[in-house]
Order: sequence, then C-alpha cells, then structure tokens
Amino acid sequence: MKKTGITAMIMSVAMLGISVAPAFSANSADETEAAGFVESVDSFFVVVGTYSNEYTQLRYYYTRNTGVIGVKKVVMTDSSAEYNYGDILVTSDEPELTEVNPYANDPVYSHASFYELSEETELSLLGSCAELMPQKELTMTRADYGGSGYWDFRFTDEEGAEYRFGLNYVGTHYGVDLTKAEVGDVYTFAMVKDTPVLALEAMGILEGDANTDGAVTIADPVAILQHIANRDKYELRPSALVNADVDGAAGVTANDARVLQEWDAGIR
Repeated sequence: MKKTGITAMIMSVAMLGISVAPAFSANSADETEAAGFVESVDSFFVVVGTYSNEYTQLRYYYTRNTGVIGVKKVVMTDSSAEYNYGDILVTSDEPELTEVNPYANDPVYSHASFYELSEETELSLLGSCAELMPQKELTMTRADYGGSGYWDFRFTDEEGAEYRFGLNYVGTHYGVDLTKAEVGDVYTFAMVKDTPVLALEAMGILEGDANTDGAVTIADPVAILQHIANRDKYELRPSALVNADVDGAAGVTANDARVLQEWDAGIR
C-alpha cells in the first residue's frame, strides 16, 4: 500500500468535494481546523483492527447520493504500512474496492463479505479519531445479531437521542470489540456529522470493579487472574477491562490483581 505523509498532501480532491491547501499535520496546533476538515470530507477510512490477525482492517465512510453516510468493511492486504487503531486515512483518488465473499459455501456465514483495497491506492494519514473528531458518550440500548456475523447496535446519548452502529465481526479483531458489550454499557464514540464512527473506549463505572458487580472486593483480583489464565471461559467485558486496569500501566495484567489485593488488605 502506497503511503504519503499528510504534510505533503496538497491536492484538489474531487471525490472528497474540497480543496486542501496547505495541508496540516495531526499534531497541528489548530485542531479546530483539522476537525473541520474531517467534518467536510465526503469519504475517509478509519483503522478499526486486524483481519485474520494479519491484515489491517478499515471502515470506509462515504457520502451516498442521498446525503446519508454509508460504511463498508475494507481489508488492506498490503501490510507494509503500520497504522494504529483509530487512524484516519484519506486518498486523493477514488479507491479501488473489490468485494470478497470468503464464506460463500458456509451455511452460517454465507452472506459475510468485505471489500479488498487495491495495493495501488495511495493513502495519507490525516491523524486519529481521538484527536480530530468530536466525542460523545453513548449508552448501549440494544444489541441485535442478524446472522452471517452481522451486529446491529443501538445507543442513546444523555439527551435521549438514538444512534445506530452496525458491523460484521467475522474474521475481525477489533481494537474495541462491541460484540462483547451488554445493554447499559457506556462507550465514548468519535463522531462525524452526528454519526458514530468509532468506539474509542468503554467507560468504566467503578475503578477496580473487574467483575462489574458494583463493588470492589477480593473477588475482583480473582476475576482478573481467571481472565488471564483462561480468556475463553472468563473473558472480561470491555467496561470491566477499563475498571480492572488500576496499576497505572496500560493493559490488564497480574500486577493489576496484585494492586487490588493490596487495596483489599489495606496496604494501599
């Protein structure tokens, strides 16, 4: 995949419907200008995780003729460029996308598909969703599984407005996996044109509450150690992982369990 730096991106973008001159970096002091650019473009890619633990997976957002924002699951088979979860990528040309149906003969996932991005597509790194997009806390109200790996999620904000977010998880390893969420879980979303684009993080309700029972007890470090030993059987929900990460280092490890044991013993 060809990659160009955003600092070199001075282009007239017919597909995006705007002209960019001069370009700016993701670390620009004028973040308002950057956010305005993201709001004004007609299409962009967002890095959401990996596919088959090997290829970069994207969500492609584009404006339909009706003005409604559409989204496609896109796999980047050329992994020569390294990206992070939430990176925003743009292209000066219309991307070449080929639909792939890898499970056509599978009775469970026969309708699951994705779009493969041509290796000739030149992508520019604009920045990250966390830096350049407005953010909103949304509460999950429904999680409907529609078959072939497709999920339809409904969220509401604090004013009661409803938002919809759909994804196909087959073959996918997401940075924030909504398929493990439950009704009532709260997530921070990056937003564009009042549309949820990416789940940035699950919002914990109580620091140390690894088993999400509403209290911090000796059962919480036990839940962490069980999760580490056997994640298939004792997998922690996204909000629980936020609660469990208490030692100041990113990620949930046995050290978080040790810290919680010290809390319970009154050492900390």
